Amino acid sequence: MIELNKKMFDLLINGYSVEQVKEKMNLSSKQFLNRIEQIKNEGYLLKRIFNIDGSSYYQLSNLLNDNEILHINSNSDNFSFILVSDLHIGNKLEGLYKMKEVYEFAKENNIHTIFHVGDFFNGIYTKNGYKFPVLENSDTIEKQIERGINEYPIDKEIMNYILGGNHEYYTVNYGFIDPLLALERNRTDFSSLGYGLKKININSLNFVLFHKLSLTPLENPYELKELTFVGHNHNSLINTMQPKIIKLPTLSDIKFEDNYCEPGFTLVKVTVPHVYVKNFTLLPNMKPILTYNLFFENINPKKLINNK
Repeated sequence: MIELNKKMFDLLINGYSVEQVKEKMNLSSKQFLNRIEQIKNEGYLLKRIFNIDGSSYYQLSNLLNDNEILHINSNSDNFSFILVSDLHIGNKLEGLYKMKEVYEFAKENNIHTIFHVGDFFNGIYTKNGYKFPVLENSDTIEKQIERGINEYPIDKEIMNYILGGNHEYYTVNYGFIDPLLALERNRTDFSSLGYGLKKININSLNFVLFHKLSLTPLENPYELKELTFVGHNHNSLINTMQPKIIKLPTLSDIKFEDNYCEPGFTLVKVTVPHVYVKNFTLLPNMKPILTYNLFFENINPKKLINNK
């Protein structure tokens, strides 16, 4: 192992966080990630550990297949995170510029974790392989990825977890490019959750992120037992017959004729034994406005109380 990689390796296994190592060694995100790949290429099994406060660490691991559930650590049973869906970077009605307001909200409320529930990118392909109308500076997936890396907000205390939706999947299927992998390999504040469905555990809270993929079969979200947050619909919706299914609003300005809601995001606040789900709408030139507020008792989705 070359000397600089050995120095970084020693810092990591001695408990220094990703940001602390980058600062101590004066590394950019890309330089840090390149060195991680070099260390892994020598056979070392490094696993990234995430915390709800936005920090992350690497530790040695002997587990070869430990990726079904993402475990995020929290030092407290009380924590919060934000859910964003359908940003559609590259579309003429994208929501990228609205992320600045989401970041301001997160910082004002001491929130360090953001989950994206599909269609972070618009891509250029439909499910039939035809091309979408996109911005002039986003007419290729490479340009959309570049904008995501360079124009998406950055804060060393905020971590973003990205689930791939159908638009990213079309890019993989027709363009043979994994845009989530490109994000993850260029910025340390991005982590890919794979495609379509991801199960998450944070202390006593278990939940699922789901985004429909037209080209592959997935579990039916209505058959899942966990609290499930669903992207793809571009409309926030709580079904009282199935209260554990929460459909998320889009942050873009893309509106479906039969499914209209203002752009927004969702806040989840856990104060054990309660889980509060709050939806915020973003109107032009205004701060986020609370549009619904509900909570689950004892982290049990069957016991839903609506506090609208």
